[in-house]
Amino acid sequence: MRPLKLIVIGLLMLTAACSWPHQFDMHPGEAERHYQRGLAFYNKKEYHRALDEYLQATNVRHNYPEAWLGSGLCYARIQNPVGAEDAFKQVLNYSPEYPEAIYNLGILYFEQKKADLAIAHLKRAIEASDAYPRAYYAFGVVHERRNQEEEAEAAYRKALALNPDLSEAHLNLGRLLQKQQQRNEAIGHYKDAIRINPDALLAYHNLGIAYKDQGLDSLAIETFEAGLVRQPDNAQWHNNLGVLYQKNTRFDEALGAYHKSIEADSTLLKPILISRCCMITRAAIHRRSSDTSRS
Repeated sequence: MRPLKLIVIGLLMLTAACSWPHQFDMHPGEAERHYQRGLAFYNKKEYHRALDEYLQATNVRHNYPEAWLGSGLCYARIQNPVGAEDAFKQVLNYSPEYPEAIYNLGILYFEQKKADLAIAHLKRAIEASDAYPRAYYAFGVVHERRNQEEEAEAAYRKALALNPDLSEAHLNLGRLLQKQQQRNEAIGHYKDAIRINPDALLAYHNLGIAYKDQGLDSLAIETFEAGLVRQPDNAQWHNNLGVLYQKNTRFDEALGAYHKSIEADSTLLKPILISRCCMITRAAIHRRSSDTSRS
């Protein structure tokens, strides 16, 4: 079983439209113009320029939760957790039940390995807005990190009940089910993860392993081959293909896969050793075949 990888990817989200009330400002429209420019830069991943616009918006209208939220997300993107925490807290100064700010504080604390604070904020985000699938997903990630698998599974299932197209939740739930030997259901979730996000690389790996463990070699081969279309230099997948090809006496393809694995990562000793065994086996089969034909 591969070690658990619980990286929270893409959890920091910016909501473009918010319904929170604004306090009247002395320059009608100016703060909003800065905010909209910040949003445009953020969506183009120009986080420093976006941050400058958001901060200008808060200078014009200090009570502007959306702009403070945008500032916090930009600080998080540019690896400034202190600035992010301060900005998210500013949101809560003006809108104490703003779920996105509470949620992102939870994510921030999770990344800082402050699990208790992370859980407290994620619970609070769920209380502020029960229909918040990503909060449940993140809640599951924190529980899984703490080896609380029953709680993690329940959180992932709740996230998917709210949003069946949450690829990360399918992936993580599938991994939990695979650990519990519930491979058929795990396979279904991995396939959903790939259907929703064809670039969910870990889903290809886990799905291929699940098929291999069930003896479904042809499906495992198809899965690793499909993954390699997305990531051609994945040495582990080439090695896995080599093992499967070799098991099914497809020796030429096995050798090719092992060689690609070595090319992708020359430090891997396993494919080197296996490829030598494969060459010996292939030579022995050819020798026996030649001896049989002569006799």
